[in-house]
Amino acid sequence: MCDIPPELDGFRFEYSEWRKRSINTLKDYEALTFCNFIKRELRRILNCFGLLREIRVECHANNDYIFSGEAILIYGLIKLTTGMENDILCHLFFGGASRHWSSAYKWFLFYLYGRYYPNVLGVEGLVREVVNFPYYAKTICRRFNHERYYLENHTYERIDME
Repeated sequence: MCDIPPELDGFRFEYSEWRKRSINTLKDYEALTFCNFIKRELRRILNCFGLLREIRVECHANNDYIFSGEAILIYGLIKLTTGMENDILCHLFFGGASRHWSSAYKWFLFYLYGRYYPNVLGVEGLVREVVNFPYYAKTICRRFNHERYYLENHTYERIDME
């Protein structure tokens, strides 16, 4: 009826104990190595992101998990910085089931998207940066070092780089 072998049918996986992670529980070395920020900067980011509260994350079958904003921030930054898989990250740092933390990570990404996309990355952000496009074009050309020219906006006139 199912594809689970009989020897694994009754197996129960034991998760490591849930560790309540916060910025204060991180050592300075861990914060810099795994998050690329020092603890003071992490506190400032936490404050700027508005995560100074408990977060209720909606999950499977009408179950909600409650996380601290600090734990979600730390989890998200470590995952983005190191690229570790959920299982390894949970086992080494956070404890508990990786499916809970993957839901928290998904919530974190959608939260940042909803909070910052409309006015930072969206059309309004592009409109604010229009004056810098020629500078960006020059910088990209210089960075790639393939082309020694770029095309001027609107006129498509070829301008040689210095």
